[in-house]
Order: sequence, then structure tokens, then C-alpha cells
Amino acid sequence: MISFGENVHIASGVTFVNHDITALMFRYMDKNPNYQERKGPISIGDNVFVGANSTILYDVNIGNNVIIGAGSLVNKDIPDGTVAAGVPCKVIGKFEDYKGRVCK
Repeated sequence: MISFGENVHIASGVTFVNHDITALMFRYMDKNPNYQERKGPISIGDNVFVGANSTILYDVNIGNNVIIGAGSLVNKDIPDGTVAAGVPCKVIGKFEDYKGRVCK
């Protein structure tokens, strides 16, 4: 349920959560089997860096050429060619701009 493209770098402490099992708690509380678990895949494209201590939730696609800042909570899709960070994670810049600042 988690797929990685090529040239993906994951820093320490990154967590992947591809399910939400609060439905189990509700089923027990209400004695009702109709609560549905929420789950889904996580897809990470090519040329991606995920910063330390970030969390990536289910049903998220991270595009190609993406940098995720440290400590981010990725709860929605991140488009190609972007730098994204925060809680919740949002686009804060362009991949190519960041790349240009790093290259001397």
C-alpha cells in the first residue's frame, strides 16, 4: 500500500500511516458493525525528499520532483515540481527554485 519511485530519500523519523482504525473503537463503543475503516495507498513519485519527522497519511500522492519539509503532516496530494511543508502540509515554493539555490 506504499509505493516509491526512483531516487526517493526519506529522512529519519518519517511515519507512513495508510489506515485509520478509529472505526474499531466506534464499533466497540456502539456495538454497531457499520463503521468503516478508512484506509488507502500512499504513492511517492521520482526525485522526492521527505524531511525528518514528517507524517504521510493514507490516500496521498506525492508527485515527482518534490521536497517535503521536516515535521510536515502530508494529508493531501502534493503536485509535481513543488516544495511543501507545514501542518498541514502546503506548497510553499518551486522545486527548481530550491534546486537553483542549492547548486553553486
